[in-house]
Amino acid sequence: MKGARLIHPLAKYTTIITFFIAFLICLAFVFTGDMDYGFIGLFYFFGAGIINLIIMIFLAVIGGKGSAYMLLNIPTAIVFFAIGIYLTSIMRVTFINDSGQDIRNIHISGCEKEHIEALENGDSETVWIDIEHDCQIEMTYTTKKGKRKSEVVMSYVTNGMGQKYVHHIGKSEYENINF
Repeated sequence: MKGARLIHPLAKYTTIITFFIAFLICLAFVFTGDMDYGFIGLFYFFGAGIINLIIMIFLAVIGGKGSAYMLLNIPTAIVFFAIGIYLTSIMRVTFINDSGQDIRNIHISGCEKEHIEALENGDSETVWIDIEHDCQIEMTYTTKKGKRKSEVVMSYVTNGMGQKYVHHIGKSEYENINF
């Protein structure tokens, strides 16, 4: 088509590849809760920004079209960054009932109050706990025989420390260390 503004392939592929890599890093962080992906994402954010800026300058020098197309990655980066910041203020704790018996009336407290009605032996449930300040996550529950028990889930958490964590009910905090 005469007069149509064709996007330079370098702009198109840089935009797509930059988005795809950022999406994979963000997805890995969301699903694993591993802070290493958060740091990788942060360094990728700066590195990809510099590379995209260099390519935009190169396209401006050679008269290639599509520099504005590359700017689409900016709102995407802001969204991925916001997701990462949000998740660093959330503890995603999976409670696994390894107590050897069914338990009920499970109260999680410390940073935020949460409640699980019941967990049969071997069952699990994930609870998202907001971390607004320095706190300790504790839980109390009632055994099938009516005995009230309490456990420390994590003795210290603070904002920016959000992660996925697995707590085996009936084991001490030190037996529950997640690597």
